[in-house]
Amino acid sequence: VDENVLIPRDETELLVEICKKYINEKSQILDLCTGSGVIGLSLKKSSNCIATLSDISEKALDVAKKNAQALCLEVQIVKSDLFENICGKFDLIVSNPPYIAQKDFEDLQQEVRLYEPCLALLAKDDLGIWFYEKIIEDAKRFLKENAVLAFEVGIFQAQKVRNLLEEKNFKNIEIFKDISGIERVVLGQNG
Repeated sequence: VDENVLIPRDETELLVEICKKYINEKSQILDLCTGSGVIGLSLKKSSNCIATLSDISEKALDVAKKNAQALCLEVQIVKSDLFENICGKFDLIVSNPPYIAQKDFEDLQQEVRLYEPCLALLAKDDLGIWFYEKIIEDAKRFLKENAVLAFEVGIFQAQKVRNLLEEKNFKNIEIFKDISGIERVVLGQNG
């Protein structure tokens, strides 16, 4: 990692572990808002799936490319504003999008607020769910039938994201808690 991407945390490892259960070597996955590539590359390494990593930040994608090369993993890297330049259908779309509400920025830990990129941290609203709304709104066009959409979410966001998934007729929606008991991962299946 460097100053252009978030430092991966335990919560992201939880997301990866959960997603592993839904894929195999034939699965096509999309890691949307990939940053360093930690999610997509971890899933590729564990299952040898067909992985696409996407981000709006060219600098973040440079980090993801370096990480893929260092791990000797072959993945597709796409510069895209959410689904703008994405083609095809996937068995899994996974995302850890920016979810810090604008109003909460000053309350972040100093090491996060001062040294991690705002582009990767801040949502475009006061609830921190703007990216989830946009992704859920468009995801069905890129998901195969019964495919999974999975998110890492911020504190107090899981139920809001569950509601967004329900509104778009996702099924088998599940919420998983992290080691601290915080609802941290939300996923749903394309109906």
